[in-house]
Amino acid sequence: MSIFKAAGHASFGDSVRFLMVLLVIGSLVFLASNLIAGQTFWFTSIRSRGDIDAIDVGVYSDENCSDDVSFIDWGNIEPGLVKNVSLFFRNEGTVAADLFLSTDNWSPSNASEFLTLTWDYSGRTLDLFEIVPITLTLQVSPSVSGIKSFSFDIIIGATA
Repeated sequence: MSIFKAAGHASFGDSVRFLMVLLVIGSLVFLASNLIAGQTFWFTSIRSRGDIDAIDVGVYSDENCSDDVSFIDWGNIEPGLVKNVSLFFRNEGTVAADLFLSTDNWSPSNASEFLTLTWDYSGRTLDLFEIVPITLTLQVSPSVSGIKSFSFDIIIGATA
């Protein structure tokens, strides 16, 4: 059984289509409100195009980057021990990126006092489409008490 579950991602095209629909709806509301108010108006349409620099990093369980990771099951971990999970990070944006790691939403809220998440990322900038193996390490304090199970969010961020 895999410890990873696939994540669904909206494509850039889906996001653009959604924004276009919102723009059309907003324009129709504007036109209708002005017609009801009896105002006269004129408008024209100007087509445009551009490219947007985007930061996007995929996280995968395999070096072919075919199995998205959206969940890690750490299983049972004894006090004083560590558990490692090897992942593959791919720069899927349009610009080089530097990664950062954070955590949030600890449950129970004091779990972060006894559990420490680190990684072996070197800090080197990832070029476009570059894949880099990174190991996440969860360490449990030998003095942990009162925690039988835990959960937290792992936040992987990127900056250009």
